[in-house]
Amino acid sequence: MPDISHLINGKVWDHSSIELTVADQLFSRISQIDYDDTLEPGELKGTQAAPIGMTRGEASLGDFSFTIYMPDYARLVPILAGLGLGGYKEASFNIECVMWEPGASIPVTEQIRHCRITSDAFSSSAGSDPLMRQVQGKYLQRLLNGVPAVSPSGVESIVP
Repeated sequence: MPDISHLINGKVWDHSSIELTVADQLFSRISQIDYDDTLEPGELKGTQAAPIGMTRGEASLGDFSFTIYMPDYARLVPILAGLGLGGYKEASFNIECVMWEPGASIPVTEQIRHCRITSDAFSSSAGSDPLMRQVQGKYLQRLLNGVPAVSPSGVESIVP
């Protein structure tokens, strides 16, 4: 029998199941969000051709992007400017993405921490679409339900 524990009244989560907080402010008019990061382990090879082990790896800065309603972005920029050195692209802030539905047993919370905006693009064309701003940036750390994707320190962080 298939697992249906994630269904709420027969429905699955979608974009409307997301609550997005940027710099401790709730924004409901974000039409898209993406984020990803990588950990590339190194290979240990002896005298044979096949690898015999992996190193812990090297993590890279994560990339994020979101598309936000223009008046909301205009509200966000001074908040970010107040966090940084004066320029909003210099500010470090957190993004929290909570995915849930009423009646769901466990919400899923992802945090991307220490974010900085690297690009914010705007374009407009004739038609009835709302004005949106495309924002891109980098981040240092991602947590899924409080668990880091990569532990912040070395071996001592995994020894009981």
